[in-house]
Amino acid sequence: LHTGDIGQILPDGAIQIIDRKKNIFKLAQGEYVAAEELENIFSRSRYVGQIFVYGNSFHVSLIAIIVPDLETTTAWAQHKGMSGTFQEVVATDEFKALMKQELEECAKEDKLPGFKKIKDFYLESDVNDLMQGFSVENNCLTPTFKLKRKQLQERYQAQIDAMYAAQS
Repeated sequence: LHTGDIGQILPDGAIQIIDRKKNIFKLAQGEYVAAEELENIFSRSRYVGQIFVYGNSFHVSLIAIIVPDLETTTAWAQHKGMSGTFQEVVATDEFKALMKQELEECAKEDKLPGFKKIKDFYLESDVNDLMQGFSVENNCLTPTFKLKRKQLQERYQAQIDAMYAAQS
């Protein structure tokens, strides 16, 4: 088979498609990472609305651009007695700490090795009426709602560079 898909054979002998070949990249230490697989794992957090996992062969760690879930984030802020807009809540250190804890819990649940854990992230709080930070309108999603990785990288290159610079 030459479909461009990456699969794994399940214990019952079935084949499960887990990623596209073009969405796999190599980190500096030589480990290969399937971005969509990790995005699916980290999307399980109720606080993650959308996520773009990024890495390349010049760095040993992964970073992410995350659009928090508006409803869950707003409910969390109300429970904490916080006032302010969605953008103001997302910008707080307290919310960033919560998101870090959520990502760590997702990684622990799936028993991810260290190189597959997200070391830093940027929280995107500019959302449209559908509560999406990544959308077809801003050229970050295809019409079938798949991430446009090249466009996302270009759009967030400044934030990506800043996260990697902070790790050095």
